[in-house]
Amino acid sequence: MVRHAEYVICAQSLISDLTLTFLKLAGRDDIVKVVNTHQPWKELPIDFFRKKDKALERLVEIADKGTPFLCPCNSSGQALRNFLELNKRHPEKNYLLLTNDTASEPEQSAFLSDSNKHAHKYDGVIFSPVLESGNSIDHPHLNVTSSVTSFQETIGFCSAAERVGTPESFIQMILRGRKAKRISLWVDPQKRDLPITDERVAREAIGRFDIAAKFVEKDEGKKDIVFEMTPAVELAMKAKAIENKSKNTRRTLNAPA
Repeated sequence: MVRHAEYVICAQSLISDLTLTFLKLAGRDDIVKVVNTHQPWKELPIDFFRKKDKALERLVEIADKGTPFLCPCNSSGQALRNFLELNKRHPEKNYLLLTNDTASEPEQSAFLSDSNKHAHKYDGVIFSPVLESGNSIDHPHLNVTSSVTSFQETIGFCSAAERVGTPESFIQMILRGRKAKRISLWVDPQKRDLPITDERVAREAIGRFDIAAKFVEKDEGKKDIVFEMTPAVELAMKAKAIENKSKNTRRTLNAPA
């Protein structure tokens, strides 16, 4: 279809080289790339939190002040936890939870279909990737409990441990509130130090050892474990030898004289 169409129009919020490569592979060499360089959010103050509890303190501070906010979370679990914490602290406020589990509910469905029309009903909207691109909340309105217009704060929670979405999709979530005056972020990259000792290398590689293994059925009908000879498997085998050697050394040292 892409190869034979007279014109192909590809509208993508964060177009990448992968998209352009796909078009070229489909025989579209006459590509015209149009990029929107107007990025008003670059002028906004952005607070970055390394510790999650500090970001939660900021979220609570925003809620205590009654400032309308958006709270994008890169997982339904994180969104639910934030929603329950805020509801417990401010049961008198009207917060909206948007996740895969709630998206079909009447309130949530109405918000997703026309965010600007319904945004004024809520003191805050906490959402998972169910609300990503395609919804721009930019219509000025009076919040139900405040005299300020639209959602003034956006505070995002992103954890690599959740393994949900991509950095690009989370950026899209952060930018849903077009009238935000400040953006706050907590990002947990789950960074780990590289293994520097033989034993740590062994532990890292052994963790990959079972992944490389697979069951095969032999002619006799019996199943056996085999390993594909890949660099990861070779490293794992070396690591296993290092680990066994380390265990034997400890046994020798601990053996009675």
